[in-house]
Amino acid sequence: METLLEIKNLFIRFKSQKNIVYAVNDLSFSVYKKEILGIIGESGCGKTATCRSILRLNKSYEEKGSIQFEGREIFNLAPKTLNQNRGNKIAMIFQNPSSSLNPIIASVAKPSGKIF
Repeated sequence: METLLEIKNLFIRFKSQKNIVYAVNDLSFSVYKKEILGIIGESGCGKTATCRSILRLNKSYEEKGSIQFEGREIFNLAPKTLNQNRGNKIAMIFQNPSSSLNPIIASVAKPSGKIF
């Protein structure tokens, strides 16, 4: 089978108000074409941090390891190339409906102040 997504030795940490939180410690897995992967776990175990790292949405997190999508290292992609892949080749449906929009559109959208 052809590997679509491969994560090797992923570490994610960030600063909270009082200390450093180690959200993901040495995570490795592969997803092959035509395969479905579900990520489950307790609240706060790093599911969302992992998925946000795959899409490079963790701006204030420290990340270490390797994330390869279609054989290309995600951490080395230029922002323009990354933006072209988001939504077209790789996407995430967030659990919170207010953050389920395309992250590119959501990051440039400005609130109108109107209530719908």
